[in-house]
Amino acid sequence: MEAIMERTQEYTHTQECIYNFAELPDLNREEYREFRFHFQQSILLSLLMNEKLTRQQYDSCLAKLEDKYYKKQNSSIHTIAGRLDDTVKYK
Repeated sequence: MEAIMERTQEYTHTQECIYNFAELPDLNREEYREFRFHFQQSILLSLLMNEKLTRQQYDSCLAKLEDKYYKKQNSSIHTIAGRLDDTVKYK
């Protein structure tokens, strides 16, 4: 039980440092939305590349992200963010 408490305290301390010392960029609403979309997309891509997701799961999750962040917008952001090209090689 003590080991769990120590880890919890260590984790909490780490989080405090991150929150207290992190610089926040000055982003407008559109930039922030794009950042969040691309950040989440990169996580999905990492999971795909490390064989934690199948291609079908990746595409499904990416479609949900696109709907969440760009549902109201009819722009070319989907091609900018892009789905993986079939020529991309991964493990």
